[in-house]
Amino acid sequence: MIHDVTSVSTTGQTLEGGRQRKGSDLDKNAFLQLLVTELKYQNPMDPADNKDFIAQLAQFSALEQTTNLNESFGAMGASQQQSSETLREMADMLRQIQTLQEQMVSLLKSK
Repeated sequence: MIHDVTSVSTTGQTLEGGRQRKGSDLDKNAFLQLLVTELKYQNPMDPADNKDFIAQLAQFSALEQTTNLNESFGAMGASQQQSSETLREMADMLRQIQTLQEQMVSLLKSK
């Protein structure tokens, strides 16, 4: 029989990029590793209930989709920031063009 895992201590582990993992954070690889370990050490005379196994697979799928959404939102935020910087640069260029046009008009009027 598969039992729900309510908490796993991962204090002290380092994630990619040097970030520290919080005490209750699990990524999809850790979740899958726990699931495989449960299956590996289950009692052959009392195997896991199909409903429990399917529920854990659904949890894994939900975790994976949430992770993918998080990555997509991160990429979208970076793209939006880049677009904002580009718009700021364009606005600065337009102000410079306007200033040059005003100076040209002023020079033409003075002649």
